[in-house]
Amino acid sequence: MYEIKLSGSVEFRSACDGGSCVETAMVILVRDSKDPDGPVQVYTLDEWHAHIEAAKAGKLDVPAEWPAAG
Repeated sequence: MYEIKLSGSVEFRSACDGGSCVETAMVILVRDSKDPDGPVQVYTLDEWHAHIEAAKAGKLDVPAEWPAAG
């Protein structure tokens, strides 16, 4: 089981009535599907949207002078 810190995520708290309270958080979890027991990256929705916009703008492209992976 993973322990995930939810600070900075969008949280919703139900009304607490009689001690039964529920919180939910909207986060994006990313992992390598070939390593399901490996590390997990956790993003808030704002962070994920910023990541997608950076990718669209080409800010995450690997420079051509980098050696090929392998």
